[in-house]
Amino acid sequence: MEGFDHLPVIATPTNPSYLQKLVEGEGYHKEVDCLSYQMPIPTSFPEMYHRIYERISQNKKIKLLEFSSKRKLKPYIIPVFRLVNECYAPLFGFVPMSEQEMKRFAGQYLPILDPDFVKLIVDQQNEVVAFVVSMPDMSKGIQKAKGRLFPFGFLQILASAKRTKQLDLLLGAVKPGYRGKGLTVLLGKSLMEAAARRGLETMDSHLILESNSRMRAECENVGGKIYKRYRVYEKMI
Repeated sequence: MEGFDHLPVIATPTNPSYLQKLVEGEGYHKEVDCLSYQMPIPTSFPEMYHRIYERISQNKKIKLLEFSSKRKLKPYIIPVFRLVNECYAPLFGFVPMSEQEMKRFAGQYLPILDPDFVKLIVDQQNEVVAFVVSMPDMSKGIQKAKGRLFPFGFLQILASAKRTKQLDLLLGAVKPGYRGKGLTVLLGKSLMEAAARRGLETMDSHLILESNSRMRAECENVGGKIYKRYRVYEKMI
């Protein structure tokens, strides 16, 4: 729909631009659009964000977790997927993951995750109540490697992730009961500061339903602009 001049990012579907006319020519019509925002990585934050951050940081019932190694991150991967199942259940098109699928996804994604760009919030029982998972964009490396990891494709992909100026958001959620309490500010500020330290300049929001006014407002409040639009079609049979 929009954004065909940009490379797709990991975990985001894409199709050639001509497919739209072919699909619509077969009688399919729009059911819903999903949007991707491109946002600048801020070098400073409004005073309101600082106040919310300080207030939330002093809450003894929750704790922000940041990671320096994949070993320390590994025990939290399955709990994150379980929270995804809980939080994403009402979302359009979401299919819950089984425990077996969670383990498989954990094995696939852990090797390529950068611990610096995974932020979690846990409660007093050390249960994950909010998280954000992102990674440096590696699209150009995947393109150069033609999608092949071996024999040398993985080197091109890793090099691309080191050179990129874009951070790709993959997943994020806040457990019901903890929403509207500023946890997204705690996660977002920590993530953006990590991105700025690494010299990243922009962030891809991943897919956001056009009806998700809360998430869209958060993106737009920090200067985000829609730069890709994905359409889901339907047809009465």
